[in-house]
Amino acid sequence: IHVCLYLTPYSHQIRIQIFPYCLFNVLLMLSLEIIDDHYAGTHIIEISSQGHTFLTLVVAFLLVSRVNIGLNRYNQARDCLGVMYRESRELIQSCCVFSNHTTDQVAKEWRNQVAYRTLLLLRLSMAVIDYPTTNVPAWDVPELRGAELEDIKASIFVTPEVRRWAHGERSEWEETMRVPIRMAYLLRKTVHSQGTVLTEPLAMAQENQMLGSINSFMNGYYGIRKFITTPVPFSLIQMARTLLFLYVFTVPFVLSFILI
Repeated sequence: IHVCLYLTPYSHQIRIQIFPYCLFNVLLMLSLEIIDDHYAGTHIIEISSQGHTFLTLVVAFLLVSRVNIGLNRYNQARDCLGVMYRESRELIQSCCVFSNHTTDQVAKEWRNQVAYRTLLLLRLSMAVIDYPTTNVPAWDVPELRGAELEDIKASIFVTPEVRRWAHGERSEWEETMRVPIRMAYLLRKTVHSQGTVLTEPLAMAQENQMLGSINSFMNGYYGIRKFITTPVPFSLIQMARTLLFLYVFTVPFVLSFILI
C-alpha cells in the first residue's frame, strides 16, 4: 500500500487519511486473536472463507474496472495535452516560416504578437487545469497583462460591469474555463490581421494552416476540459468503496474464524 500511495498525486494527504483505517484494522485483528486465545476451542459461530472468496472476486472486478477507467482517462488527457503543446510549436514555426520574406519592423512585431499570444494561450490553458489545486483563476496569472488582460476582464462575468449580461450565477472556475476560449479568439484575430499588416500578405492556404493549428489546439483544450468537468460515475465509486471496506474489515474475522 505504501508503494502504491507514492505513485498517486498528493500521496502525503492520502497516507494521513488511510492510516486510521489501517490502525483500526490491525487493532481489530489483535483483539480477535486475544479473544480466540482466551476462548480456545469454544467457537460458537464461524465464518466460512467461501463467502469472502466470492467477495474477493467482486472487489477485484470493481477495482480493475476503476483502474481501467482511470488509465484510459489518463491516456486520453495526456494525448490532448500533447496536442496542445504540439500545435503551439507548429503555429509559431509556421508563422516564422511563412513570413520570413518580410523583414520590416511591422512584420517582426506581428510575429512577436502571434508567438506571445500562442504561449499565453497555452499558459492560460494550464492555469485552468491547475485551478482545482492552486485556486488561482486564469486572469490572475502573472504572464497575462496589457491589452490581453483588459480584453479578458471586459468579457468575463466576474467583472461587475459585465455580470448583468450573465444568464444566472457562475462560479469562478466556470469563468476561468472561458478565458482560454477568449484568448483563442484574440489569437485568431492576430493571425487574420496579416492581410492588412504585412506588406506581402500570406497566401490563403498558409493562413488557413495557421488557423487550423489554433483549431487543433482548442480541440485538445476541450478534451482536457471534458475530463475536468466529467467525473467517474458515482455508482461505480460507491460500490467499489463500500465493498472494499467490507472486504478489508472482514479479513480479521476470516483469519480468526470467529464472529462477535
